[in-house]
Amino acid sequence: MWRRKLKKISSVLVVLMFGIQLILNAKISSGLDDFAKNLIKVSKKDADDVGKSLTKNIGKSEKTIQSKIDDIPITIKQDETKLLIFNKADEIINKGNFEKAFFLNKSFDEQKLIIQQSSKYGDEYFVIAKKLDLKEIDLLSKNNFIVQKLPISKYANLTSEQLENKYIETLKYTGEAGWKTLKGISKFAKDNPKLTGIGVVALWYTLDPESFDEALKASGQNLTDFIFTTVSGIGTGMVEGVKNNIEESLVSGDKFINLIVGIGTIVLFFILLRKRKIIYHFLTKADEIPTQKTSNQKKRYKKDEF
Repeated sequence: MWRRKLKKISSVLVVLMFGIQLILNAKISSGLDDFAKNLIKVSKKDADDVGKSLTKNIGKSEKTIQSKIDDIPITIKQDETKLLIFNKADEIINKGNFEKAFFLNKSFDEQKLIIQQSSKYGDEYFVIAKKLDLKEIDLLSKNNFIVQKLPISKYANLTSEQLENKYIETLKYTGEAGWKTLKGISKFAKDNPKLTGIGVVALWYTLDPESFDEALKASGQNLTDFIFTTVSGIGTGMVEGVKNNIEESLVSGDKFINLIVGIGTIVLFFILLRKRKIIYHFLTKADEIPTQKTSNQKKRYKKDEF
């Protein structure tokens, strides 16, 4: 009796486990269904172009990884390059919710770029993408320095999806130089956690790298100093002007002494003005004493004559 029950329980467990496995596979494959369909249609040349960029940035062991998804099309399974691309897509959507949404909500051409870029730049690629926040747009629009350089058309009515697309597009055209800039901004933010507004600098570069690079070059500063200038919301010329005025006032001894003497003269003038009657009395009293002495002497002389 108990053996029959045990068999039934075992059968139920097997069915449940099989069902759970099917559900998990269905969830994974359903996310990449459209991607797989588009990947099948890709020409060998295009697939090889994407595959080459992947093989440059992954180890030998990763090149031979077989997909965990059982129901992928035979066409992909039989093509080593397409399987490699599919594996990378599968890896991305299983990193986390942000990465999954970031990948699946894009066009197939953008998905290919995401695969190439994330393979080249590593996990920090998604870390920086995640930090790009539309909430920073309001702060950006109030930054006097940026709004003079960045056309309002670049950020007006911007959506989250458009911002993500700009991130992919910017790295597509700027390459290593663009990645170095975005990574530098990210590092500055990490090194200065209490400084607000650094996100607007990353936004600026993502939305319009050309105006950013022009402003950076014109400033004559390195990236770190330029980020600080930008966050302060004022132009480099104004910063240098304030700096020069302070240096002139503190470093130049002649000007500093002249300033002190000038202030002292003004203060002394007002003191003398307030005390003018006392001073007048003091000066005139000094003249009265010799006059009185002379008068007394004359009287004595007159008395002696008689």
